[in-house]
Amino acid sequence: MASTDEPLIEDSFLVEPDYFVEAKPLEPLSMPLYPPKALSGKAGLVTVGVRMMIDAEGQVVDVGPSLLTFSTPSRYSEEFQNAVRTAVMRWRFRPAQRSKARPNPTGAGGPAEELHWENTETYFDLTFTFTSSGTVGSGAAHK
Repeated sequence: MASTDEPLIEDSFLVEPDYFVEAKPLEPLSMPLYPPKALSGKAGLVTVGVRMMIDAEGQVVDVGPSLLTFSTPSRYSEEFQNAVRTAVMRWRFRPAQRSKARPNPTGAGGPAEELHWENTETYFDLTFTFTSSGTVGSGAAHK
């Protein structure tokens, strides 16, 4: 017999109509390459912050500067931005989803509304760190 301290798990549960599930990246994720011109110019350690816009199909549709993450000013800034853009435009995601309540079409014997999930657009702010040895690492997503 189950203890009364254990939670009961039911077959169904109510989800608020405005529930959001974040997009999930699908492996493999290509990393940016250290721009050859910047490497030969000894640009050193450089951080690039970008905002990626992801459409309702899970495709990256835009990559631009982030207002939430830091980018190191450099005479090679454009090359670093292009390297990041080239890599992340190849990324694919399981689309973000938002729940919506809609009227139950049958209306009889069930709830007045049923939950419906829709794919939706979203964005991520990411940081990439280019090291002087030519390697690249990525930072956690910010939202």
